Amino acid sequence: MNTQKWPYLPESVACSLHEITTTKTYKKGTFLYRHGESPKGLYFVFSGLVGLTHVSDSGKEHLFRVFGSGQCLGHRSLVASENYHASAKVLESAEIGYATKAMVEHLMATNHEFCQAMMKKLAQELRRAELRLASSSDKQVAERVAETMIDLKESFPDHKWTRKDIAHYCGTTGPSVIRSLAQLEELGFIRQDGREISIIDDMQLRRFARLD
Repeated sequence: MNTQKWPYLPESVACSLHEITTTKTYKKGTFLYRHGESPKGLYFVFSGLVGLTHVSDSGKEHLFRVFGSGQCLGHRSLVASENYHASAKVLESAEIGYATKAMVEHLMATNHEFCQAMMKKLAQELRRAELRLASSSDKQVAERVAETMIDLKESFPDHKWTRKDIAHYCGTTGPSVIRSLAQLEELGFIRQDGREISIIDDMQLRRFARLD
């Protein structure tokens, strides 16, 4: 058994989780669950990418988070006994593990280490969300675009992020992203070649995004 599928869990807990998890491959564009549905279980990303998305009342799509190999999702709603506040959409063909709600709740009731690990994970995610909100609250669009590029390309360097992805992730419009990318390219921080967007001066891009 490959316990690296659950890097945030002690090996003994990963072994227990392995016994109750089934694995399936999902194509790009498939939804694991949708906004408003009640949680039926816990999802684990073993390969590929899954995005947590939400469509606002105005029809604008937002990309809240991206999950890659070694991460889990659906746990917040499951633990809180709340309907999903966003939809989980496969961004890149993915191998996903799934454990039913009943199995996860039984494991939480009988395995203290699993409970501790999940609480720690939730606390860490809350901290990251708060830091991201604080970081972007007083930044201009171009600065948010620069920060988004750094975040996405550092976390998932092999994925080809589109202008639409960047717009959804930093909460702005496609035209605003296009203008911001043109500005960053003119400054010599990035290069655009068709759909390909590359960072060529990471240090200056970080300074522009006020990350240092």
